Formats: sequence, structure tokens, C-alpha cells
Amino acid sequence: MNINEIIGERMRLARTRKNWNQSDLARAVNKPRQHISQVEQGRQQPRAELLIDIADALGVTIDYLLGRTPVPDTEADLAAVGRS
Repeated sequence: MNINEIIGERMRLARTRKNWNQSDLARAVNKPRQHISQVEQGRQQPRAELLIDIADALGVTIDYLLGRTPVPDTEADLAAVGRS
């Protein structure tokens, strides 16, 4: 799986966990739904600014979206390293 596919899969998982559809996420990050769809399908890699906005909107870390950690949220990340 390449990085674009990982980002897209993680976005989809985090989005569905919030019970959001692509339009909800698109509104939250002020982007067209089609762009969100392209990123989720791994056809486009989001710019750093958009990746930050997506992570914030979905309540996950950028490391989670990049596949660097299996933990989806900041609080769990902090607890895992003993900083909660």
C-alpha cells in the first residue's frame, strides 16, 4: 500500500467513526467533496495544510493519517507515552 492509499484509508476510517460522509468532511475543511473523494481513493495526496485541517476536523493525529501510529486520536497517543 502506498502513502496515498494509507492516507485515504485512514481518512475514511476516521470519517466513518464520526458518522460523517464525504460532504460533511468537505464542509469542515472547506474543500469540494470531489477532492475529498480523490484523496480517500488514493488518487491525490493532500497538501500539508489540508492534512492538518483533515486531522483537526476528524480529531486524529497527522501521524495516524500517515500510518505512523495505529492509534487514531491525540489523547490515546498521549496516554500511550505516559503523558495523560
